[in-house]
Amino acid sequence: METKLISIIIPTFGRAEFVERSIESVLNQSYKNIELIIVDDNGLGSNDQKKTYNTVAKYIEKGEKVKYIPHEQNKNGAVARNTGIKHAKGEY
Repeated sequence: METKLISIIIPTFGRAEFVERSIESVLNQSYKNIELIIVDDNGLGSNDQKKTYNTVAKYIEKGEKVKYIPHEQNKNGAVARNTGIKHAKGEY
């Protein structure tokens, strides 16, 4: 039986300490044919962007299906979600 690819988009701004919990929640689901897209809306070089990247990098290095997309500057949550949708390859 073929399973459909599901794209999960997590936009983030500030609150870098909650990103790991969100990633773990997604990766612990029973459905495994997923791609997880983290869109960092903190702005390149900001402290929150660095913290978020360091958290996400651990999962990328482990080979998890995680994509990290940083915005150069803060654009707002709606734009971050749209960025994730543009990079999504899933059917849902």
